[in-house]
Amino acid sequence: MSDFHSYAHAQYAYFQKHSRRTVYKKGQLLVRREEQSPWMFFIESGYVKMMFTNETGEERVLGFGLPGMAIAQSGSFYTLPHFELEYAAHTDCIVWRIPRDDFIAAMRADSILFGEWHERILQNHNMLVERVLYLGERNPKARVLAWLLGMARYYSVVQRDGSILVEIPMTQDIIASFTGLSRESTNRVFAELRAANLVRIQRHHLIIPRLDSLHT
Repeated sequence: MSDFHSYAHAQYAYFQKHSRRTVYKKGQLLVRREEQSPWMFFIESGYVKMMFTNETGEERVLGFGLPGMAIAQSGSFYTLPHFELEYAAHTDCIVWRIPRDDFIAAMRADSILFGEWHERILQNHNMLVERVLYLGERNPKARVLAWLLGMARYYSVVQRDGSILVEIPMTQDIIASFTGLSRESTNRVFAELRAANLVRIQRHHLIIPRLDSLHT
């Protein structure tokens, strides 16, 4: 797991004691955009894709839930108007599921549970700010490079040889969705980056040989 995302150990212990373990197969929805979800989830294994559909019907990936994270439907903790997201199992997932109101009550009574959730909110904030910045890049190559730096920061592990492995399995469609570019544009950019050995693709995983090379 990326060093950026701290594992919520107290939340995991709480979910194991008070909630139900559930398996979601790849592609199965945890949260539907058009329905109100009463659940709070803790991801034990696998990856959960968080996404929305834009005005032209294209899927746009906002981020991923990783093992060790608690997640809930967007807007779950306030009543102001908000943008609904859909959550789907990006891989087979094992999650723990509890009514959201029960978890809110537990956080009010336990400062450690609340502290882990608060840290997660701050992490989300940082990620979203960075997303706004890289989506503002007009040049496709500059946008992809900025996106790769973000992926290295939030969704990666350092391998023994010092290279960076992005732990989320990727396809060209996911990359295009994440970066807001067309599939053709991402294909062209990645062909150039691979030729320059700035990135490798191995079994649907991105590998960055040298992180500092992305700044050039």
